[in-house]
Amino acid sequence: MAASRLDPSHPRVHVQTVQLRQALNADLSTLEPEIAEILTSEFTLLPANTSLAQFNNEYMSKHKIDARRTLAGLEVRKLLADDLAPKADADVKGVLSIEGVGIEEAVDGLELLKAWKSSEVESFRSAAEKKWPKATVFAAS
Repeated sequence: MAASRLDPSHPRVHVQTVQLRQALNADLSTLEPEIAEILTSEFTLLPANTSLAQFNNEYMSKHKIDARRTLAGLEVRKLLADDLAPKADADVKGVLSIEGVGIEEAVDGLELLKAWKSSEVESFRSAAEKKWPKATVFAAS
């Protein structure tokens, strides 16, 4: 909640807000009523009836020219719908074409794909290596 007051559109805030809402939606009924009431009253960033997919789509649309925020949106997309996972994996490569994307964001994209054990890792690595040929982080192993 404090982080969202500092920067409500920060990529980590976005991902963690959706993760928390998703967890609360799934598990609230299994908690003691007093605990559920406290969590519901304190976590006001996303109402329980919010469509998380729509919330994420709006975030991605608003921040489509920001590589870090696009990666956060793709991370949430994969979290919300496993059937969209292959598209999310492929869309990470598209982050490399965002104007002004830096090597740090490219490394974040590569790490995200590795964490997902994606089949797109090599394709992304290769595209990033072409964009930053002197960066050893993208060099073939």
